[in-house]
Amino acid sequence: MGVITIVGSPGTGKKTVARTLASKMQLEYLDVNEVAIAKGAAVRREGGEYIISTSKLRKILLPIIRGRRLILSGHLLPSVLKREEVELAILLRCAPEVLEARLAARGYGEAKIRDNVAAEVLGIVADEAIKAFGVDKVSEHDTTNKSVERTVDEIIDVIQGKSPLNRPKIDWLSEVARKGQLKKYFP
Repeated sequence: MGVITIVGSPGTGKKTVARTLASKMQLEYLDVNEVAIAKGAAVRREGGEYIISTSKLRKILLPIIRGRRLILSGHLLPSVLKREEVELAILLRCAPEVLEARLAARGYGEAKIRDNVAAEVLGIVADEAIKAFGVDKVSEHDTTNKSVERTVDEIIDVIQGKSPLNRPKIDWLSEVARKGQLKKYFP
């Protein structure tokens, strides 16, 4: 058993789910963004955001994770770790309207909300996770209308082999198009 990653667009619940999962499974948890900032992989700030060097972050993370069983969260993980370094990648997803409300509640600006929701609609993090870790290591979980506890319990069942992986299949783009909302997220 090795590293379990929690990935997803901002606002899908990565940190909350990862902390709860780590607590329930009695595993150590690391927020990769916090590690990047604390250990010098954040190379600069642009518009209040840290720009992270994924190559620096990789060099920092590898000695930390080697031979350990732990939970990592962060949307950059597919750009940092390789397939063989990950036991399982948990991909969190969230419906665009709900994600938009979550990001607004965090105080994100209109452009940042639109960019992050558009990325979720297009499945960018999902695509990156599948390419980096392989579809056989990615389990997709929709956090839209689920409690943290229910989401974590579903993930634990996957980890323990009680349930199969939830193969990535969410298609927000078709739903947004069906609702006539394309211009809302892609002006």
